[in-house]
Amino acid sequence: MEAANLNNLWGRLIVEELVRQGVRQFVISPGSRSTPLTVAAAQHPGVATHIFHDERGAGFFALGLARASAHPAALICTSGTAGAHYLPALIEAHMDGLPMLVLQADRPAELQETGANQTVPQTAMFTPYLRWGMALPAPSLQVPVEMLLTTVAQAVQRALHPWPGPVHLNCPFREPLAPIPEALPSDYTAGLSDWEAGQDPFTRLDLGRLVPDAAVLDRLARQLQAVARGLVVVGRLPLGTPAGPLIALLQKLGWPVLADVTSGLRIPALQPWLVGGYDALLAHPDWQNALAPEMALHFGAAPTSKRLLQFLQVHRPSEYVLIHPSPQRIDPNHQVTWRLVGDVSVVAEGLQERIDAARDAPWLQVWKAREQAVRQCLSRHVAEAEEDCFTELHLVARLSTRLPEQATLFLGSSMP
Repeated sequence: MEAANLNNLWGRLIVEELVRQGVRQFVISPGSRSTPLTVAAAQHPGVATHIFHDERGAGFFALGLARASAHPAALICTSGTAGAHYLPALIEAHMDGLPMLVLQADRPAELQETGANQTVPQTAMFTPYLRWGMALPAPSLQVPVEMLLTTVAQAVQRALHPWPGPVHLNCPFREPLAPIPEALPSDYTAGLSDWEAGQDPFTRLDLGRLVPDAAVLDRLARQLQAVARGLVVVGRLPLGTPAGPLIALLQKLGWPVLADVTSGLRIPALQPWLVGGYDALLAHPDWQNALAPEMALHFGAAPTSKRLLQFLQVHRPSEYVLIHPSPQRIDPNHQVTWRLVGDVSVVAEGLQERIDAARDAPWLQVWKAREQAVRQCLSRHVAEAEEDCFTELHLVARLSTRLPEQATLFLGSSMP
């Protein structure tokens, strides 16, 4: 690999292996110390670069790229406090299971704890919210280049699997930071000849799925079949979860489905089982008593509806099963009785194969009848309102009829 100097070589190796691992988007906040990484990204033909002078904005832009593509974007920034502005976006990536890579330049070891400009302890800056992090050494001929490439592969793997989230590579560089020509030993990258000649990553990643034991699925399927008053709750699903197996299970199970607005499952294929107006429906205390479930089957993250959480806390199901690939606790009401750590689509497919289709659905009809009553009440209220009436309800009703197909509606904070 052609390179002007050792810093330039390391920057190019890092970026090249990231690209071969599937990272195509680089979000850069320019700075002097990060020059080797920035130049490498800017010169790579397979990279899309996005320049942000504000690191906070850069962090949330990378978060959006990850949410839209299910692949991590690489954030590049200089040393000192620059990376600290990524923290809000990193926390959200941690909480939502979104992959993110932070390549933060740093001063070398001899400038740490000396009062040198733009030098702060960086290696533990994001620790509580990381899936993984590593402090690389400053570029040195004593460090084999293979270590650099396998470290990049490990960073991408940990950002994606088993539970996606942010990863931090701390990258110290000594001067010269610019690609000023400097002789390099010809044999330093000799071991990379096959890698340089091809397009494959140095380390190929095959990321498996979390598959529960068959006996566990057998037991859960038997329990589902024995329940008359079951309720499905679907929160935000892990990024990239195939919806097909879960849809097939919910259709076959025949239980009322309370799909969170972030779940992506408020779709026509589930319309006969979806209870779309449950937030308004559960405002009726007498109805709450009539709708108390025996069992809850919960896929994904916690629901965003405060009223649903309160309903489940007051009318606690005797069995509450939560399925999610993350090992983190997802139980704000402290009521989960069975925590199944597994791939949502794999579990759904396994359960769907083990249960019989529901033949009648009186319990579902109890929910659907009340949902219909709520919809009729809200429709009358909106229809009878004056044209200049401007409450949250009327705004939503008007937007739903006026927005063009495929429009994107951006919603801000939950209260005015």
